[in-house]
Amino acid sequence: MFHVGLNHFLGLSSLLFGMGLYGIIAGKNEISWLIGVMLLFCSVNISLVTFSRFQISGFEGQILPVFTIIIITIQITIAAALVMRNFKTKKFQKTSSKNQK
Repeated sequence: MFHVGLNHFLGLSSLLFGMGLYGIIAGKNEISWLIGVMLLFCSVNISLVTFSRFQISGFEGQILPVFTIIIITIQITIAAALVMRNFKTKKFQKTSSKNQK
């Protein structure tokens, strides 16, 4: 049977961290920056829960991700507001073949 250990979780966490960092550096707009920051937070959450699982200590590593999840939901709200603002500022015109003569 395949055993998933500490190195596997830390590898996943570092992969997500790299993807988030790339999203922040190469991002061209605010939404891609927010997605990159969310990936960074997710990688930190995975690391915290992993170290909490493989340590004998208390629940500190499992309680702290709850606060970062709250921050992530706030960022999602900000991203939705940015999308709605961009949608309202651009003038979308519905064109049909009847109106074009």
